[in-house]
Amino acid sequence: MGDYSRQLLSEFKQICYQFDLNISTPIIRIAPLQSAWGQWSTQPRMITIAKRLIEDYPWTSVIEVLKHEMAHQMVSELHNSDEQHGELFRQCARQLAMSDWAMRANFEIDDKVYASELDSLANNENPALRRVRKLLALGQSKEEHEAALAMQKAREISLKHNLKSVGKCDDECVMHVINTRSRRIKSEQLAICGLLMTHFPVYAILNSMYDASEGISHRVIELYGNLTDIKTAEYVYYYLLNQMQQHWRVAKHTEKCKSSYYRGLIAGFDAKLASNKPTGQALIVDLQARAKHFATSRCPKTHATTSQSRRSSYHSYGAGFAVGKQLDIRKGVTQSNTNFLLTS
Repeated sequence: MGDYSRQLLSEFKQICYQFDLNISTPIIRIAPLQSAWGQWSTQPRMITIAKRLIEDYPWTSVIEVLKHEMAHQMVSELHNSDEQHGELFRQCARQLAMSDWAMRANFEIDDKVYASELDSLANNENPALRRVRKLLALGQSKEEHEAALAMQKAREISLKHNLKSVGKCDDECVMHVINTRSRRIKSEQLAICGLLMTHFPVYAILNSMYDASEGISHRVIELYGNLTDIKTAEYVYYYLLNQMQQHWRVAKHTEKCKSSYYRGLIAGFDAKLASNKPTGQALIVDLQARAKHFATSRCPKTHATTSQSRRSSYHSYGAGFAVGKQLDIRKGVTQSNTNFLLTS
C-alpha cells in the first residue's frame, strides 16, 4: 500500500507541474472502497483511491481517477466552493485535460472505456480499419509493385475515412499506450516513432508509466490521434520490430553492428513510404497538427525528442537499408496480453 501511495504522490506532483497547479499536497490513501473509485476530503485534506482500481485496471485509469479527485480539490481550494459536479468542477477537469468519461459524477470502468487499448487491429469493428487491415495483408504478395500499391491504397482509405468522419465520435483524438516493458527506449524504437509521425496522422510522446503488478515504472510510447490511424500506426510499429529481429538472425553472420543495421532497415522502409505518398497530403498535415495539439494539451510540458545515435557501421546500415526498401507489410496480428506481435 505504501508503494502505491508514494507512486500516486509522485503522479500528483507531476500533474501539478504539467498544468502549473498551485494546490496543497494532500494525504494520499489507498482503501478498499466498494461504492466509489476515489474520494476527496477537505478535513483532513486527503485523496483516497480504491484498492481494486489499482489492482484490476490499467494505470491510465488510475491517473484519470486521481485527476477527478484533484479537480474536486481545485474546486475546494482555488474556488472556495463545495460544488460537486457542476460547472466549476467541469472547468477544473478541462484544465487537467481529463478524459470525458472521467468527468462524469458516476462512471464504470470497463472494457468499452479502454477499447482503444485492448482491441487489436484484427478484431476492431471499425469498417474503415477492417479495409485497411485487408489491404495491408496484400503485402504478402511477392510482387513488390503490388505490395507498394496496397500500402498506398490503405493509407488513402484511412484519409478518406478521416474526411467523412470529421466532427463524428470516431474522429475524436484518443491516447493509446505501447508499453516497451523496459526501463529505456532503444534507438530503433525512437526511430520508428519518427517514421510514424512522418507518414501517419499520429503524434508520439515518450513517457514512463507505473506497473502496479511489478511495482516498477516502464518506458512507454503514447500514441495520439484518432483510433483508425493509431491502430494502423501500431500495426506498423510491431511489424517493424518483428522484421528487424527476423532479418538480424540472418544478417548477424555477416554484419557487425545490430543497432546500425536496425537503423538502416527503418530508414529504408521510410524511404519506401516516402516514394509512395498517398493523395491528400494536406489532410495528413492537418490531422498531424490536431493529434499534436491533443497530445500537448494532455502533456503541456513535454519536449520534442529526436534520435541522435550515430551509424557506428556504415556497412551494416547500408545492408539494413537495402532490406528496409524491400519490406512489405504482412498480415498476422496475434495478441499476447496487451501487446500485438506481427509475424511474417
